[in-house]
Amino acid sequence: MTDDARLDLATTEYPTPELVECPYAFYAQLREEAPVHRLPNGDYVLTRWQDIACVSRHLDLFSCFLGKVNPDWGKAFASDEDTGEEKLSPWPLPFTDPPEHRLKRQLMQQLVTRDRLKSFEPMIREVSDQLIDAFVDLGEVDFKAAFADELPPLVMLRIFDVPKEDEAMIRGWMLSSQGQGFRHATEEQKRAQVEGLTNARAYFRETILDRQANPRPDFLSDLVKMKVERDGQLDLRYLVGEVTNLYSAAYHNTVYMLASTLELLLRNSSEMQRVREDPTLIRFAIEESLRLESPVQWLQRVTLTDVEIEGVVIPEGSVVLLMYGAANRDERKFDDPERFWVERPWVARDQLGFGDGPRLCVGAPLARLEGEIAFEQLLKRLKRIRLSDRNDYAHVTTVNHRGPKALHIEFEKA
Repeated sequence: MTDDARLDLATTEYPTPELVECPYAFYAQLREEAPVHRLPNGDYVLTRWQDIACVSRHLDLFSCFLGKVNPDWGKAFASDEDTGEEKLSPWPLPFTDPPEHRLKRQLMQQLVTRDRLKSFEPMIREVSDQLIDAFVDLGEVDFKAAFADELPPLVMLRIFDVPKEDEAMIRGWMLSSQGQGFRHATEEQKRAQVEGLTNARAYFRETILDRQANPRPDFLSDLVKMKVERDGQLDLRYLVGEVTNLYSAAYHNTVYMLASTLELLLRNSSEMQRVREDPTLIRFAIEESLRLESPVQWLQRVTLTDVEIEGVVIPEGSVVLLMYGAANRDERKFDDPERFWVERPWVARDQLGFGDGPRLCVGAPLARLEGEIAFEQLLKRLKRIRLSDRNDYAHVTTVNHRGPKALHIEFEKA
């Protein structure tokens, strides 16, 4: 869709490959003409910042349990280890409602305590440097494939203390993940995701059982210990689902954050120069990237009762898409919203790239830390970075994610 084209919203299907690739004119038209819009398939989309921020805080009105709308997806979470005595469902944290959501979030927040994040810093820096070592003398590289695709899953697997020889296998299982876009995927994509998640769950099941029998000084051992101490039982199916989800989220969301941030910096040379002159701006560049090119473009909710927003009544049981990618460009909230501006006031507070409210992404502090360290090392070791003519600037096709398929860059060794 071109910037000056207007769609017939009453008949426009979403998501489609064309709108996933070029969504922003569509988002702007929705914000202006129909901020609460019913799609032809019956789903509703919200595109204004204020409406999405409000919905994000009303867990009593909007459910995250996707079993309501994605019954086939439940096959990926079916588990043969159920005993009937489990206190928590196998659905990971992002797909649960209160009071279960609160219990799960309390446990998973142990991943991102200040002391634990501090302990991860040397490892993240080491992995970043090892990845840069592999291409620093080449003068050109596909940054997405050689660095962005590699760093987040490697960091998470080091946190899990997974054997290095298993890393490629596990990443292969997660490549097929469609996330919340599952019900819009092809049958082949659905089968691949279920198979990948099933294999990953089986692997992490054995890993968790090993940590229970043979504790070691790592996050998974601590997680097992905390779960048993708090609830009096291991609850294996829950832990398997949570650990699998942590890895999947790290693979997709942080990967696209890294790639999009570099692309935006290279497209805006004055902002890149500011960041080079003042590395403390790196974290603000990341926040602005999360706003302008949100790795997660939308997430789903299901209404628990009839809800009225902007004068539109959304019936109970309806699927609602919270369009973060649209809200993050809402001119009612952000001045000059199409501009990439690393010193944008309050961007870390206002951007919705990690969600908002009680469901704010629990892994956001880790993703931010990875991004800051990654760009510190990249800017120290590479100079005169520029976009290559080899780029076609196509984006990934998973319907609710956004990021470049490839990002070819040229550079000189610093």
